[in-house]
Amino acid sequence: MKAKLFDNTEYLIDDVSLPKSIVIQAAIAPGGTGQWINTLEMELDTGADIVSIPLPILKKIGLADKLFSEDNILSENADGSESKAPIVKIDLRIPTTSGQYITFFGVLCMVPPDGSVSLLGRSILSHLTIMLNSGQITHMEYRSSLNFKTKLK
Repeated sequence: MKAKLFDNTEYLIDDVSLPKSIVIQAAIAPGGTGQWINTLEMELDTGADIVSIPLPILKKIGLADKLFSEDNILSENADGSESKAPIVKIDLRIPTTSGQYITFFGVLCMVPPDGSVSLLGRSILSHLTIMLNSGQITHMEYRSSLNFKTKLK
């Protein structure tokens, strides 16, 4: 398959080695507790509306028993199927490339019953400016104050 760059240079897609996913390390805490867990990898997913952390991952990092939900969300999956999952509020801390952290409070997070990948969706990504080079994040900063209580420190 051929693709064109902005300058109309053509190249074959097979010639380009792109990463399957872009992953960041994030800390999460049950909403308002300040009990940060620093070992969570999250994939940046511009196709996901909100943050999603599967139940097996929450169990593995010891947060499954600390998050409670009476609400569920109906979501449409990438394959077009629908699924229903609990939704909880978490606090989320993301490191920037300048060595600071951006903390989002009261983030809605879907908790699917199965899965092995945590996703950082547009509910957070829309607040960030992210620059990539060869699949690596070279710059990330907070860029908006829409509907979130945040803290940069």
